[in-house]
Amino acid sequence: MIEGYQKLHDGHWYQCKELGKPISYNLNYVATYNKYPTHKMSRLRFNLVDNVVNFNSVLDVGFGRGDFLERCIEMGKNSFGHDISGYPIPRGAIQADTTQPADLYTFFDCLEHFTEKDLSGFLRDIPCKYLLITLPLLHEDLGAEHFISWKHRKPGEHIHHFTERGLRTLMEYSNYNIVYSGHPEDEIRGKLTDNLHNTLTMIGKK
Repeated sequence: MIEGYQKLHDGHWYQCKELGKPISYNLNYVATYNKYPTHKMSRLRFNLVDNVVNFNSVLDVGFGRGDFLERCIEMGKNSFGHDISGYPIPRGAIQADTTQPADLYTFFDCLEHFTEKDLSGFLRDIPCKYLLITLPLLHEDLGAEHFISWKHRKPGEHIHHFTERGLRTLMEYSNYNIVYSGHPEDEIRGKLTDNLHNTLTMIGKK
């Protein structure tokens, strides 16, 4: 790839040097979500996971404005949330950390922001039956020029970058068996140029 990034395993690149000003994940950051159709996205996300796995409780890591949690509450799920921004959690959900047991843990556009190098140790210890991750999809085979100009390369904000193989490997390292892999959010978020997939969603079971 390029200077400042380290390959952790095939398809998983980590920003190992400070390349941009670190992001403050505060209320101003959450306010930037207003330009996205988050309610529509939350319905899509809920319908997807509800069709793939059986869950009664969920913990949404990096819940942002809480749209997905609101949908879970509407559908009768025991709902927990964890976010560092200070944004109020929706009424009916409970603020929790990642020691809270739940059937399902979700990371929507969240895991790529983690500064920790070893994600597998963290994911392995989560007290859940199912793990759902959605993140920007890296097309590593297109080379360094694509990576440099890629809209999701945001130094200081997006620290981890994954191909489908890379995320699959991380999930397997973390003791999850993959039960779903696809690109459902492209329906709302659109694809990249040349009709390339924009995002990747993967669900694993312990």
